[in-house]
Amino acid sequence: MVTVDYIVHIRTARGRHGAFYVWAAIAVLGFLVTSFVSAPASAAYGLARFLFAAPIYLAFAAYTRNRTDIEHHLQTFVLFFAAVSLSLPIQFLIGPIDWFVASSERAGFERFGSLAGSLTAIGVSVGLYLILASTLPGKWTVPVMIIIAVGPIVSLNKAAVANIAIAIVMIIWVYRRNLGKAALALSTAALGMVALVVIVPEFEQRIQATLISFGLDASTSGIINYDSAADESMISRLTVLPMANFEALSDLTSPFVYLLGGGFGMASTALVPEKAVLAPMAHNQFAELVTVFGFLGGGVLIVVMLSIMFRLWSKARADGTVLFYGVAATYAVFLFNSLFANGTVYQPSGASIFFLCMYLAYAKPETEESRVTRMVSRRSRSFSKGALTHGC
Repeated sequence: MVTVDYIVHIRTARGRHGAFYVWAAIAVLGFLVTSFVSAPASAAYGLARFLFAAPIYLAFAAYTRNRTDIEHHLQTFVLFFAAVSLSLPIQFLIGPIDWFVASSERAGFERFGSLAGSLTAIGVSVGLYLILASTLPGKWTVPVMIIIAVGPIVSLNKAAVANIAIAIVMIIWVYRRNLGKAALALSTAALGMVALVVIVPEFEQRIQATLISFGLDASTSGIINYDSAADESMISRLTVLPMANFEALSDLTSPFVYLLGGGFGMASTALVPEKAVLAPMAHNQFAELVTVFGFLGGGVLIVVMLSIMFRLWSKARADGTVLFYGVAATYAVFLFNSLFANGTVYQPSGASIFFLCMYLAYAKPETEESRVTRMVSRRSRSFSKGALTHGC
């Protein structure tokens, strides 16, 4: 339905959509390569996974006409992620939800699944939604920020803790001209988190278990976390893991794989079934794009990603409002996260932000005045054409 509406509204969808078309075209190239290297079924599966969130861009193009529409879209994004976050702690009360991702264990605590699936995906997305939430007006901003933060924090996910810390820094930057407002909002949110920890003792234990990964000495708490240290994990995602993923290209015994990539199987089980996997997971979105689509296709996609940042920053400086500075800050964190996680451009919680930013980077939302002017102009042309036809 979204695609049909987009086609119907294509003439009135404001902006240039070349970046989206290029993104989709490279994805089709990946489909062709995967069909040749693996099997058409795996290729179709990978294409569907890679473009799963693409209709979000089409929805923006079809249904966005002005700044008010943008604010409403952002509110929808933020409220949905708040529901995603809330789906984690609510399982402390009702137990695991059967149709969520299966629960696991870390540091002696059960890790529940969520409404958005992978806990890793939530961990690398929570900071993005916190920044967006901070830019929206209304008395519910701080409570929503607390809800967004609490779920990932108690999920025993060190990426979530790091992302929340980064988000706090970016929120302060976004509100650098009104630091009092930022300080009040962040302080209120922090007090709310402390209150939750006091009310629910298990929250404190889970937070301690996560902070061990950041070097906190919790020997007196009796908690043992066998997860790798945060600094070791970050370094491996920049070096060892991407290199292991890239070296798997040589197993395909064709020089063309370096140009065109090895297909969706290079993303491990993130994009294809296990039987079609060709390489270990890169845990780095930029490295993964290169091995999946080659230096040609992957290079083009990386250029698209960087161009979005450039255009958002330019728009933020020209617009000067918290809204666009917030979106630019959100995308900057998205790019940073992509250095340490794969799936950011196709896993729904992160890809939704990506396609939002792609649209806003290239779109030209019109004011109500310009919309009315354009409609009047179109009707005038229709009237003139009808008058000429009648005169003939």
